[in-house]
Amino acid sequence: MSEVSVDIFNIGKNEEHSQEKVGYASLYKEPKNALIEGGKVKFEGNTELDREIEISEKFATSDRIKEIKFCNYIPSDPPSDLRQCCSSLETNLEIVYEKNNVIDFSRSNADRLHKVLDVYSTLPHSEREGRIFKFEAETSNYLGTSSKIMRVYVQIENTPNEKTIYKYIFCDPYHLAIPSEHKGRTSKQVMEDNYRKYSSYNNHIRDIFQTKTPSF
Repeated sequence: MSEVSVDIFNIGKNEEHSQEKVGYASLYKEPKNALIEGGKVKFEGNTELDREIEISEKFATSDRIKEIKFCNYIPSDPPSDLRQCCSSLETNLEIVYEKNNVIDFSRSNADRLHKVLDVYSTLPHSEREGRIFKFEAETSNYLGTSSKIMRVYVQIENTPNEKTIYKYIFCDPYHLAIPSEHKGRTSKQVMEDNYRKYSSYNNHIRDIFQTKTPSF
């Protein structure tokens, strides 16, 4: 009969370590699931960077604010560039580390953005300066030309252990949170045109993430 060697002194330690690993893993979700329902996303890589990504549970929930003509609902059959943009975001959430611009709340349209943030963020107005960022989620065609399809808004949170959390809070596919001038039209004209064009849609952005990722 062969003998089996068992380290009786480390049995408890091994079980404890295993439980810690399971508990640690349960804190994080796959990117697709986090984008749909919210949660933290774990990334392998440079562990020296003390930062983390979290998705708000409202991130992919669309809303309509008639008072300021804001809407981020999508059609039942989203255009391919928007689907591609969401697919790229799903596979590269770390883009927020490289591409982000802090929001200047001293601008004239700050009140408008505050009303949108009141839906998606619990931060008081007085604490939003310097903590709300945005970046352009882009897509590229076969010629390598990039198009800025959707704006993504992110909230920066600092924890007691000095870890920086990048929290995705909402999507703006029609650039209605902070309208900009475009091709000779004023920001107000762009806002009016885009709201009139897209406000009748009723599907949530999460619908894109819930469908099978398309091949492009």
